[in-house]
Amino acid sequence: MHKLVLRRLFSKLIGIILFILFVIIANYLITYINEPLFTIIVETLNDSLLILVLLSFLYLGKEIFEILEFPYNIPYPIFSAAASVLLMYFLFSLLESINMNPEITEVILLVKYLAYLLVIVIVLAVGYTDILSRRRPLPKLKREEPKKVVKKAKKKKVAKKKTKKKTKKKKK
Repeated sequence: MHKLVLRRLFSKLIGIILFILFVIIANYLITYINEPLFTIIVETLNDSLLILVLLSFLYLGKEIFEILEFPYNIPYPIFSAAASVLLMYFLFSLLESINMNPEITEVILLVKYLAYLLVIVIVLAVGYTDILSRRRPLPKLKREEPKKVVKKAKKKKVAKKKTKKKTKKKKK
C-alpha cells in the first residue's frame, strides 16, 4: 500500500511538471502561430494555471485517500467533489473566453451554478456509495441458543473439577 501511494504521488507530480512545461512551450509558440483561437486558449491557460495546478493536487489527494482502507478513505469524495467543481469552473471559463455570442454566454451563466450544485451532490453520493460498497463486512458471530451455552459452560466446569481431582490424586 505504501509503495502504491508513493507511485501515485510521484506520477502525479511528474504530470503537473509536464503540464507546466506544456504551458511554457505554448506561450513560446504564440509568437510563431498567428491563430486567434490558439492565442485565446493559451491566454486562458495562463489565467487558469493556478486553478489547474490546484485541481491536480485535489485529484492527487482524492487518489491517495481512495487507495486507503476504511475509515481513512472517508475524505476522498470531498476531494473529488472539490476537484470536479474546479474542473467545471475551468471549462466554463474556457467556454466563456472562446464564445463570441452573447446569447450563449447568458445561457452558460444560467446553467453554471445549477451544474456546480448537481456535480457536488452526484460526486459525493457516488463517492460515499463506493466507500460503503468496498467496505469489508464485519465477521458474523455464531449465535447459539442460551441452553446450549449453559450446557457447554457446565461441561467445562465439570471437566475442570475432574482434572483438579486427578492432579490431587497424583500428588498423593
